[in-house]
Amino acid sequence: MEYLERKGIRMQQLKQSLNKLFHSRSFLFIVIFFIITAFVPLIVGDNFFLTVMTLIIIFAIYAASWNFLANSGQGSLGHAVFLGIGGFASAIIGSSISKATVNFLGTSQMPVGGLSVTILILALFLGGVLSAVFGLLIGLACIRLKAWYLAMVTFGFSVIAATLSSQFDSITQGINGYTTTTLVTKGYPFYILVILFAVTSISVMYFIMSSRMGLAFRAIHGNEAEAKMIGINTAKYKLLAFVISTFFAGIAGGLYAYFIRLIDNSVFSPANSFLPLIMSVIGGLTLLEAGMSLLVKRLSCR
Repeated sequence: MEYLERKGIRMQQLKQSLNKLFHSRSFLFIVIFFIITAFVPLIVGDNFFLTVMTLIIIFAIYAASWNFLANSGQGSLGHAVFLGIGGFASAIIGSSISKATVNFLGTSQMPVGGLSVTILILALFLGGVLSAVFGLLIGLACIRLKAWYLAMVTFGFSVIAATLSSQFDSITQGINGYTTTTLVTKGYPFYILVILFAVTSISVMYFIMSSRMGLAFRAIHGNEAEAKMIGINTAKYKLLAFVISTFFAGIAGGLYAYFIRLIDNSVFSPANSFLPLIMSVIGGLTLLEAGMSLLVKRLSCR
């Protein structure tokens, strides 16, 4: 009975949190922003502009995943590991499922449509899960490390990942590059799919940071020693943050692989590890949330 009562209370709290999220001005701002972003390329009507916008949104998901980890008091200088793992895994899984589907249907190539979109979404999800599994393993090994000690260790893993990818070249084709299967038409249809993933990913991360779990993350970020003193299991929450962050980094990697139609060892480069840090510091979600809070306060004062 106690278990059922606790489960009922948790479900009620979840419903209240979701209701609060959907009615919050910050969530509304995110949705409106991405709706406007979806129609901008149609107004501009330039393919190069569409390409740049697609890359910006993909890496916005990637930067948001890094920012999520940073908000739990952890730093990563090797986040490209999870970008690359998600990219390679999504590309390989998507191609394998597509080949099996083509053989089953008895056609010469994969027809682009609802089935191909479903396969792509499944491949991206599984790529994110595999990235999160590696994030869990790395997090277990490094959970006792703090701040930039963890960052340096993750940077080392990015170098190791590039080497391992070369060693298993028969599977990953990391040296020459793994060509992805065309599952969604490149251009505006893929751009809309990327926007949907961005809205979902950023909203989920925003919801988590607004929940009780997010309060624990922020407490650890503020002062880990004091968080321990008030009863927060810092090791558990830091590991959770690592897994969630790496899952969304893997999703971004999968979208990147299917957008450029090729993924190779260069995805593990230090530049891709420093990029989300730079994006978050210059104009990441923390700055966005601060700006939204200030805007809401000013509007309420008026």
